Amino acid sequence: MGPATGNRASNRGVAPAGQAAGSGVRRAAPVVEAAPPPPPPPPTRSSNVQRRPAGAPVMKKKQKLPMKEILIAAGALAAILVIALVIGYFKKSTVSELEGKNRAQVEILERNVKLATDELKKAVGLGTLYCVGKETGELKDTSAKLLAPFKSNPKIYNIFYGRDFKDKKQAEKHEQIALNDDQEHRTLDELNKAIPEDLNKAIQEDKDLKDATVKYAMAHEGDKKIAVIIAKKIVRSAKEDNVNSGGQITVIVRAEEDDFFKKAMSKTFDAPVKAPETKPAATDAKK
Repeated sequence: MGPATGNRASNRGVAPAGQAAGSGVRRAAPVVEAAPPPPPPPPTRSSNVQRRPAGAPVMKKKQKLPMKEILIAAGALAAILVIALVIGYFKKSTVSELEGKNRAQVEILERNVKLATDELKKAVGLGTLYCVGKETGELKDTSAKLLAPFKSNPKIYNIFYGRDFKDKKQAEKHEQIALNDDQEHRTLDELNKAIPEDLNKAIQEDKDLKDATVKYAMAHEGDKKIAVIIAKKIVRSAKEDNVNSGGQITVIVRAEEDDFFKKAMSKTFDAPVKAPETKPAATDAKK
């Protein structure tokens, strides 16, 4: 059967799409994908508004606190400040009071120690020769001489001059002179209170008081106890002296009462410590 001539003949005159004219070869038309729609235009901005740089934080406008909350907060801060000031004032006042009280106690102690050591120094000047056996004269005359400067002093509670020696038979003897020789003035309750190191150092630096000791004690006066300070010095004789061994001088003064004494008075003491007792010795002992 012969080829058809109708439409084919008409198609020859016009080359189909995608086919070159006169090529004689039919090609398939390429598939073209539709382009995506363009993005919407950016919103219009006023020309006087600056564009925020990328990544910059967004600043939000602070909201104002209501006036009521501001007043409450201010009142609370003011109250805290006032309380802090009051506490600070009272704390400072308390510290100042304690410092003042401690200072007063130290001043009382210093006056007591000074009174005792001043009187001891006077007694040492008077009684050293007696203690080392170099005092001449009768014992009663020596006693009067050693005690006379203290009899009219109301601050003096008692004074003891002690002397140790050997008699002609080389027997150990002890002799003592006392301002008040009764049992009451010999009975003392020594207290466990040390004198501050600085005061003790000052005492030892005085050549007349070297090796002296100072102690707190309670004494008896009638039916009550009183505060006293005991100041004592050991008196040594010469090494080559084979008869006189030396002795000691003890001064007891009435003291001002500080807090330590007041506490001590409120307590019950153990058996009292007695002052050295006078041993019998010949009243006409010669040196």
